Amino acid sequence: MANENSALVAPAGMAWFASWHTDTLINLWQADNSHPTIAGSYLTACVFYETIFRKSPLGLSYSPIALQATTDFLQNIAHTTVFDSLANWNIGSFDVKANFSFAGNETTKIYSFNNLSQNFTSYQWGFGDGNFSSSNGTHTYTDTGTYTATLIAFDNCGNSDTSSQIFTIHAITTGINSQEEEAITVYPNPVKDELLISGLKLSSGNNRLEIYDVTGNRIAEVYLQTVDFKLKTFNWQPGIYFLRLGGHTKKLVKL
Repeated sequence: MANENSALVAPAGMAWFASWHTDTLINLWQADNSHPTIAGSYLTACVFYETIFRKSPLGLSYSPIALQATTDFLQNIAHTTVFDSLANWNIGSFDVKANFSFAGNETTKIYSFNNLSQNFTSYQWGFGDGNFSSSNGTHTYTDTGTYTATLIAFDNCGNSDTSSQIFTIHAITTGINSQEEEAITVYPNPVKDELLISGLKLSSGNNRLEIYDVTGNRIAEVYLQTVDFKLKTFNWQPGIYFLRLGGHTKKLVKL
């Protein structure tokens, strides 16, 4: 019934079974063998406590039972029964869980966000630039920079879950100044399997090579260690690429 109705199970019966088969001296039934004793009621309450609040009853200060040893025993039985088989009782199975993927174009700054959340009824996007949306997962950014996109998913009970991802929109340039053109040689261009980048003037702030495809997506990042660097390109898809180094960009054709 719980599975058919997306409901939780508070396994009070299983806890009683475990208690009875562990210590038969703790009587859970009254004389009519139907109604619970205080011990039986307390055991059931501990099971409901852990099922609903997902907190262990171990060490709870309140108990209507005089013997502390009996209190400890019943708390332990309840905890073991619930906690050891959370999936069996559907505990957590129907929780709202926020998750998303995204893709974007650094040239147009248009990004699409795909909601992959589970067990949600509504949601809200935060795009990291002060803009929000409760429906549209496509957003156009006005500037480069680092942004934190956030998705908050809600269920009908008022519960929520949040997922965030950080990404950077880089500046894409299409030209290279004459000094840089003379200093750097990219050969061959067009390239097939291996590219030689030579004439580099490396420094701590000028040795990061970024490679972008024609849509503006960064496909690789390499930190150059030598002034003559060989870059393997055999596994690249044919097309146009841009090599960005020191704030400048070099156009490359891959055969």
